[in-house]
Amino acid sequence: MGTRRPAPRFDWFIPIDGDGVRLGTRQAERPPTFDYLREVVQAAERLGFSSLLIPTRFVNGLFDEGAPLAETWTMATALAAVTSRIRFLIAIRPGFIAAGLLAQMVATLDQISRGRVDLNIVPGGIPGDFERLGVALDHAGRYAQAEELMQACRALWTGALTDFHGTSITLRGRRSQVVLATKVASNIGAGPNMHGASRKHIVEQIDRSLQSLQTEDLDLYQIHDDDPFTPLEETRRTRDHLVQQGKVRYIGCSNFAAWQVAEAMGTARALGLEPLVSVEPEYRMLKRGIARELLPCCTRDQVGVLPYFPLASGFLTGTYRRGQPPGTGTRFAVQTHRAATILTPQNFDVLDQLAAFAAARCRPLVELAFAWSLAHPQVSRVIAGATAPAQITANAKAVDWHLSAAEMAELDGILQALAPTWDTPTAHLRPFQPW
Repeated sequence: MGTRRPAPRFDWFIPIDGDGVRLGTRQAERPPTFDYLREVVQAAERLGFSSLLIPTRFVNGLFDEGAPLAETWTMATALAAVTSRIRFLIAIRPGFIAAGLLAQMVATLDQISRGRVDLNIVPGGIPGDFERLGVALDHAGRYAQAEELMQACRALWTGALTDFHGTSITLRGRRSQVVLATKVASNIGAGPNMHGASRKHIVEQIDRSLQSLQTEDLDLYQIHDDDPFTPLEETRRTRDHLVQQGKVRYIGCSNFAAWQVAEAMGTARALGLEPLVSVEPEYRMLKRGIARELLPCCTRDQVGVLPYFPLASGFLTGTYRRGQPPGTGTRFAVQTHRAATILTPQNFDVLDQLAAFAAARCRPLVELAFAWSLAHPQVSRVIAGATAPAQITANAKAVDWHLSAAEMAELDGILQALAPTWDTPTAHLRPFQPW
């Protein structure tokens, strides 16, 4: 439901319900066929009407109780396809349609109509309709059911991964199909307790994260940065307690050096606490400093590596051009400090060779960047951001490219030219400061 909506106008509306001259008929006096309704809606649009009311009896399929429910929604979608301006005000009566099916059909209609959809949740309706289906609800019960339907649809439309458990609606979401992770310790506001890895900050932030993500637990909870002002044991015991509570399944860290990972693992063994299962460092073809100490450490302690910035903010996709300023809307157009460390003549020289390597194998450069990272056995997953669905699809294709030992050796020869810059400090990180 992310389509930008046109400005609403409700000066006039016409109903399509097939009732004919009388209300409350059990069958339509004039069948709402597509040919008839197309004439109605196109005439309404031509005459300047702003909105078309699709009543509950039409949406809920009550004209012909033997007709499939989806058939009426197919009709509404077809009407949206043959119009360009008129809006569709759809009246929905909770209890006649499953929330998941409703959310899916409305989202599809919203997309086809380019945002010309408005919903009217009708708790009441024609007397006797609920009773005909064997449902007995009082006034308060109908309104509670309507509110629950809206909550369930909002959860589905916002892409929430959590399950929804209501009084009359239960949704089995996609939560079990994903690995859900987040981090803590970054500065989120002014004040001494608004950052860091203290017990107070972690306990407060885990509940905020769970609420924001609309879930009851996290698969992975990582410390974003080392906090030298909080005892390591305090941080480790706090996160261990979250695991015992069931709020977190596994714990990890981010931007830790090898010695810090080793210290954390040693503390866990000594105190009988949950060990680290992951570390999230900056790692890519242009920045390989962690290969010297961190990767061997993770191999020894069986800690998974989750590299971030694998594409160097788009540099390894060919987005940027030598001698040209970063384009408007790109990361480096704003992150000038990081741009200065990546948009260098040496990096562009290597980029040209990498592009030729990928082109010789009929592969895009972006897939090479991911395939190289995934070729290292210590790497469990690669973290990649995306601003469009097409980018996610393009990134996922790299999983099928398995670089051979000979290809990795050839790439290593190309990348050796950048060895002096592999340990360049990460430009976006700043030393951790107490308040």
